Amino acid sequence: MDEERAAKAARAKALLKQRQKKKKADAAETSTEPASSRTSMDVQREDGSSVHPSSTAHSVKTASSTPVTSPPSTPSLPPATPSQQYRETPSKLSPAAVISSPPEAATSAETNGVLSPELGSVDELKAKVQTQQQTIALLVGEKTSLTASLEAEAAEARTRAEELEGRVQQLEREVKAEQARVSQEQALGKKEKERGTDLEREIERNKRAAADLQAQVSQKNERIRSLEQQLQADDRIETLEKSLQSAQNRVETLETQLVKSKQAHTRAKTDRDDFEKQLDSLQKSEQAAQRALEAIKADHSKATEQLANVATERDTHLSVKQDLEARVPQLEQQLKELQESLDKALVTSSSTEKRLHASETELNAVLKRANDLQAENEQILASLEELRPKVVQLNNEKIELGDRLDELAKQLRERDGVIAQLENSLEEARASSEAEGIKLRQALEDAHKRHSSKEKELADLAKTHDELQRELESALTSAKELEADRTALRKNMISAQEEVERFKTATEARVSEHAAVQKELNEYKHRLEELEAESNQSIQELEEALRAAQTEAETLRADVNKLRTVPGTPVSGADNDVPQTPANKSSLEDEMLQSMEQQHLLDLSSARSQIRSLEAQLHEEHARMHTLTKRVQELELANTRSPPSANSHLTPLGSGSSPSFVRPSLPSSASYSSLPPPARSQTFLRPSLEADVPEYQRHKRRISLSMLKARMDSEVVAIPVPSGEGEDQPVEVHVRSQFGDESHIFWCAHCRGDVLIL
Repeated sequence: MDEERAAKAARAKALLKQRQKKKKADAAETSTEPASSRTSMDVQREDGSSVHPSSTAHSVKTASSTPVTSPPSTPSLPPATPSQQYRETPSKLSPAAVISSPPEAATSAETNGVLSPELGSVDELKAKVQTQQQTIALLVGEKTSLTASLEAEAAEARTRAEELEGRVQQLEREVKAEQARVSQEQALGKKEKERGTDLEREIERNKRAAADLQAQVSQKNERIRSLEQQLQADDRIETLEKSLQSAQNRVETLETQLVKSKQAHTRAKTDRDDFEKQLDSLQKSEQAAQRALEAIKADHSKATEQLANVATERDTHLSVKQDLEARVPQLEQQLKELQESLDKALVTSSSTEKRLHASETELNAVLKRANDLQAENEQILASLEELRPKVVQLNNEKIELGDRLDELAKQLRERDGVIAQLENSLEEARASSEAEGIKLRQALEDAHKRHSSKEKELADLAKTHDELQRELESALTSAKELEADRTALRKNMISAQEEVERFKTATEARVSEHAAVQKELNEYKHRLEELEAESNQSIQELEEALRAAQTEAETLRADVNKLRTVPGTPVSGADNDVPQTPANKSSLEDEMLQSMEQQHLLDLSSARSQIRSLEAQLHEEHARMHTLTKRVQELELANTRSPPSANSHLTPLGSGSSPSFVRPSLPSSASYSSLPPPARSQTFLRPSLEADVPEYQRHKRRISLSMLKARMDSEVVAIPVPSGEGEDQPVEVHVRSQFGDESHIFWCAHCRGDVLIL
């Protein structure tokens, strides 16, 4: 645009110089040959009347009576730009030049003809003032429209702010719901932690119970070894069977506890898997949010670029507007100067108004045309973009016109030459004014079109700016929301990862503890198997010793009976080879028999007392195990909220079935099957004979037989032994009561309350 303007200005200057040269040449010709010019002017007039060269008034009237016809417009000429039109016009019809030129020789008729356009300059200045006032009014209207648009934008911004506040409240509600969900998950995690700690405590308790059982088993082993040579009664077998059954029950309880710990471990694993799935879902949602955020960021960057472009365009328009607003005071200053010059011209024209009254009628048409051209020039001046260079050019043309007026004032002394020059200039002004009027109209239409297109572009840019602003605000709000969601998701992911790590450590610790407990349980089972083997072996040895003692007692009873029936027969004893008298033999035999019986009774009583003490300890252990199992069951019920199905086939301790009908779990059955064949045969007593008899009846029979045998033994011991001379000698036999101390009597759970067990 600047290059085109510069080219147009150069072309206009060249044309102006050519015209000035042509006018100077014409002026020189008219000054040298005034008569010929007058003759040519007379010939060119339409009415054909001759004019006397000395009559100034007649020539002026003739010039005024000639009709002013506008030459036909040439369509082949290109429309000139406003700068060219403005630069070409003042060279011919510039009122400022006329005003600025000093008046000379007001007495002559030639000066009256030259100063006659001053009255037209007043109208031109008034028109210029009106156009400038119109421009000021337009600027004020633009200011009001801009303020109204700004108020509308402020109202829209308020509505958007209210919408954003509603969105923020909705997001706050969503954040609160998310926080509640996170708190619920944290509460579940805390419950899982508490359950894990309870399981750990239960495992520690099981460890302590296993250690206590191991200590008790070691004590029992020591006691069994110390009592291996003293146990000679049938009740020892039942107590050992009961201890074996209690040990098996303990193994089963430990197995159930192990199964429960495994179930708890599996539950912890499933919880960990659930947390991992939740973590994966949260990570996926975070990735989706990140992708959406990146897309929004890309859109935001595009919107910012578009906004920057629109902002630059807006800045350019604002700078243009500011330049135009800055030019307004300059124009006002110029207007003031023109008004001052107008006042001066009015003062000077008041003196010459009477003399120029006659010439006004002749130049009315020219003045009207000049006023139209000046109004069009003033409308072009309203285009504020090229105002400053035009003023400079106008000043230059004013100076040039001042010089030209000086020359014309000198040449006006010759009347005919001045009239011819005025007629020539009038014709040229007509032609040029018509052409320039057409050009000015076209330029004005082009300026209006450009102004309307610029206004449309500005409206479109304002709309796009508003849309981009709204998109930018929505993108910023969505970016903030996504950033908040991302931070919340990161916090949730970090907390979930921490929970998963804690669950992993807890599960690893539980697995290690479970392995340790399993190892201890296996060791305990191995020791239990060894204890069962040793107990079975000791039972076999005790049974053999009992059989030997019974056979020996039977032989002794048979010998005693023989001695009682046959008093004279000697009794075989330990001193059969020593010769003795019959009295000595009978007394020695009685003493030996009594001492043996007393020793046997003492051994039997000591063994029974030890058995009772062991039974009391076993009873205490049963009670302790019963309390422990109750506590374990309560803890399991508290943890699992439902009773496990594994305990449904177990009977409470002290009231279960006998060892022959107990179905242990796989480890206990394996340990039981690993016993040697004698141990299994001792555990299952006479299966072929008593297979169809209920367990409680078999137990009742065993207890009744043992009590009957004890009663018979006590009766046999209580029979008095006769002396060798036939005299009955009372023998003091220390016989223990059948049931001993009443503190050691308890009811049997298998006998339904009708038989007492020592």
